[in-house]
Amino acid sequence: MTYQQMGGRGITLALFFILLILLNACREPTTVSNDVIGALDQRDPVFTDTLTIETLTQRDDSLVTSRQLLHYIGTVDDPDMGKTYAALHAQVRLPSNNIDLGDSLSLDSLILQFRYARVFGDGSVPQTFKVYQLTEDMNPLEGYLENRTFSFDPVEIGKATVVEETADTNLLRIRLSDAIGQYLLDQSGGAVFENNDAFLSTFKGLLIAPDTSNGYAKGLFPVSTVDVLSNMTLHYASGSEDSLRFVFPINATSATHGYYQHQYDQPAIARQLNQQVSTDSIAFAQGLGGLLTQVNIPHIRTLGDISIMKAELVITQRPLGSDTTYEQPPDLVIRVRDRDTMATVFQTLFDENYDQQQVFYDFGGNREETFIDGKRYYQYRFNLLRHLQFVADNRLNNLPLLIKVLPSTTAAERLSMGGGQHPNENLRMKLNLFYIPK
Repeated sequence: MTYQQMGGRGITLALFFILLILLNACREPTTVSNDVIGALDQRDPVFTDTLTIETLTQRDDSLVTSRQLLHYIGTVDDPDMGKTYAALHAQVRLPSNNIDLGDSLSLDSLILQFRYARVFGDGSVPQTFKVYQLTEDMNPLEGYLENRTFSFDPVEIGKATVVEETADTNLLRIRLSDAIGQYLLDQSGGAVFENNDAFLSTFKGLLIAPDTSNGYAKGLFPVSTVDVLSNMTLHYASGSEDSLRFVFPINATSATHGYYQHQYDQPAIARQLNQQVSTDSIAFAQGLGGLLTQVNIPHIRTLGDISIMKAELVITQRPLGSDTTYEQPPDLVIRVRDRDTMATVFQTLFDENYDQQQVFYDFGGNREETFIDGKRYYQYRFNLLRHLQFVADNRLNNLPLLIKVLPSTTAAERLSMGGGQHPNENLRMKLNLFYIPK
């Protein structure tokens, strides 16, 4: 190939490399330049981990516990935390309109079942669940709070004592009364089976509740209300055909609602919930609308006009005897409680409203293992740099921070943690702060 023949390609390549150089020259640097690093080195940052931190355990604020992927049923009597009671309200629905099951129908059984995940706590302790028929309508589009109850017929229509299974299916099965099964068979081809509106007007839903007549157990079953195996199944025969079944699904279109109740009589928790103290050396967080910890860092502005280089809140597990049975949360989250509005308003600390930019940064809150004096502990670390810089600059009010289990609506785990005044320095909640005066 001659030089003249290569000329077109050579010019094109030359223009491409020139353009690439110009683009790189216009791009903003993504690392800190050496002169900036040198300037910081000449002004050693101040470090402190002794800023006052005030901690107080409070009841979690109301949660919407309807329309969740998981709902818990069962009871827990945690000797270190307290008691938890969990029940489920759920609609069953028709899979289609104008249901006709055939002629000469005879009932075999009616089975309610739920697919569940690994039990929180000790699933080997037997638990008895009772089923009741709701007498109050549920709306699948409405969000219900965790303490909402629905009216029901007090005559139980099903009962079963269960333990956690080891099989992969993990099905919680309860046989319902033959009277209810026969009632459903009798609706075949009639107005009640015409559509879901007609069906739900007479069969409004079910309450699945743990039986506490013999005390509380040690586990919560996380049941799915969207799994295909969660349903109410009618087993029947039609004429000479037997072993037939008809499935009433519980699915994403069903109204489902988890009811959760917590009782706390342990002195360490009770004195804080009863406002006998304004701050304490230990603190707690618990999911399912249980507990949160309020954190105040009152003296951040006493440091003057500063540029914060690092602000890491370190939370350390305070071990409990029951920790081997009841797990600690994989994730925590911190919110801001806005008292200016005289309402409970939560704002995430990485919200774009802080600087009008939708920028996410490493916020933290994940459970990490650490070893102190040869023993294993869990720690949670939060990056509060942006938040505390805005507080120090008077761009944000210094409002309380709230430590919560994430997600509170579907996580049952709980945590005891060292508070800001804990006598053991290794367990004490700390703010590792690096800053330089402006």
